Amino acid sequence: MPNFTKATTDRGPVFGVDGAHVFIDQSDDIMARAIPVLDSATEAAQAAAATYLPDALAPALARVLAPVLGAAGGMIDAARRDAQEHAERAVFMTTPVSATAEKAERFGTEIRALSRAAKPADREVKVRTASATEAAALLALPEAAGLTSDQVETLRERAMVVHHIERAGLTAGRGIRPTAERLTGVGVDQAAVEADAQAAVDQFYAKGALIDEREGQLQNLVRWIGAGLGVPATAALDMVLDA
Repeated sequence: MPNFTKATTDRGPVFGVDGAHVFIDQSDDIMARAIPVLDSATEAAQAAAATYLPDALAPALARVLAPVLGAAGGMIDAARRDAQEHAERAVFMTTPVSATAEKAERFGTEIRALSRAAKPADREVKVRTASATEAAALLALPEAAGLTSDQVETLRERAMVVHHIERAGLTAGRGIRPTAERLTGVGVDQAAVEADAQAAVDQFYAKGALIDEREGQLQNLVRWIGAGLGVPATAALDMVLDA
């Protein structure tokens, strides 16, 4: 006889049934939709387990868990849309503005040759400090630039920063702040500009981490449904998608 349980944490509830547990992050708008549905299903399932004989319990639980199937299907659809938007955002953030793309194409061969000929330590510095044109040229053919896979990932984050600076026009509102040593200093506060752009990139990566965590929660939710209905997770997923 399945044993339905619920525990609470600071971040959200944990629902269990016969060893299958699903934590629901209450701060995630998509996952939080499951909380009231799982609350009701758990209470109803506990009541059914205490009321019905074994032969009648399975169909009773199927009725009790039916709303969970529909809710899970809707959450999966919403999560997939969110993941697709994030993937498209990743492409957008690593794509240079047209003027930079043209310069990268014009000078790309030279930029990549300089990277390939550079000392390893200098190449490591370059992927962390590349300009928008350099980043675009190096990412176009990273093998020709002598970049490792780790350096490509570092450069991709750098590209997000410098392309965001150009696309958002961040330099326009970031003039050098007067100091006691130089009251009439002019120019762009590049450190502040890059900090603003890095904050946007950090937000992008945080969203990616949220999507990864959500994937795990949804998989655990499907396992929870399977355990509650006494079927494998694959069968439970089919039921969710067909609900």
